[in-house]
Amino acid sequence: MKCRLHVDGEISGKIISNNIISIGKSGKIKGELNAKKLIVSGVLEGEADCDSVELLKGGKVFGKIIAKDLMIESDTIFEGESQFKKDDEKKLEIDKDSASKNL
Repeated sequence: MKCRLHVDGEISGKIISNNIISIGKSGKIKGELNAKKLIVSGVLEGEADCDSVELLKGGKVFGKIIAKDLMIESDTIFEGESQFKKDDEKKLEIDKDSASKNL
């Protein structure tokens, strides 16, 4: 998906986007999502793999967040796990291999 998505209803399944996904106060997403940025004012149940995630006041996340940037406002609920997303893990692995050969 190339356009911005705002959810005020309920979506179940897998969402892949190169843009921003926002879950409104009355919105709910159940499943997996991959996006450039995720903004949660409603409910997310599942896994999110994004560059940036913002949990706004009243937002609820039950599941796993993988992100470079994670911002959580007060009066939110986050039950689950968060993992820092590295910029380019494969590039780092290649650099380590080439560095050890050059020694």
